[in-house]
Amino acid sequence: MQAPVVESSLLLELNARLEDGQVALLDQISMQSSWIAELREKIADQEKQLSRMGALQRSVETMDRKNANALKKCNRMHEAKLSDVRQGEAVHADRIRAAEERAARSEKYIRAMNASLQTQSLRERDEKVRQQSLELQHLRNEMRERDIILNLEKEDDEKAGAEIKVQPEEGDQTEGLASVRKEVLLKALESRDAIIKGLNERLSYMIDRERTINMERIGEAREKKRSSAELEDCKAELGKAYVEIERLRRKLPTEGKDSEVSAKFPQLRRHEFSTCDTSTIIMY
Repeated sequence: MQAPVVESSLLLELNARLEDGQVALLDQISMQSSWIAELREKIADQEKQLSRMGALQRSVETMDRKNANALKKCNRMHEAKLSDVRQGEAVHADRIRAAEERAARSEKYIRAMNASLQTQSLRERDEKVRQQSLELQHLRNEMRERDIILNLEKEDDEKAGAEIKVQPEEGDQTEGLASVRKEVLLKALESRDAIIKGLNERLSYMIDRERTINMERIGEAREKKRSSAELEDCKAELGKAYVEIERLRRKLPTEGKDSEVSAKFPQLRRHEFSTCDTSTIIMY
């Protein structure tokens, strides 16, 4: 009787243990199920985060591509602009060289003209003027002497006419003397007219010569004025070219290798040309 009781108690105890184990196993299964569900939620959250990160990365890559394209475009624009600036600098450098050559030619011409004017000594010009004045004075004296001689001859003629009237009875001899005197007077008048004509021609020649000298002086003054105006135009053109060069220099980059281009065009001093005096250049 005791054996079945022991077995039943053991079975009950075993069943109780099995139930406890089953309960514990069910609890563990439920815990694992909740943990798996929580893990699935975490995985879903991580997948969402990964998708957001992927989208963000794709947007970043898109922005990088856009930035790279924009940078390439900016580089191309910068290179084109730099090429235009360099071409402009070359053009303005050519203009500066041409203007400097024109200014040098003008200065050289002014110096040569000034030297030629200085080589023509003032004493020679004074001597020419003095000689012309002496010739004119000599002509005036000759004309005055001729007038005196003519007046004397006229008085002699009048006296001769009076004598002829007083002595009408002398006849043929008086008429012969009158004809001879008349012929002499006509020759004297012709000689006087020839002398007056020669004096007038010499006087006209001297006046024309003086007028020619004055016209030459006026032409030299005009040429000097024109050369000075051309020199001033060259200076103004140089100033404009320098201003344009300065404007182009400000557009050049100042970093990296491009700074060498900017270094080739230092600050230009325009005041050396703008404050230059024409009289100083002429007397140089």
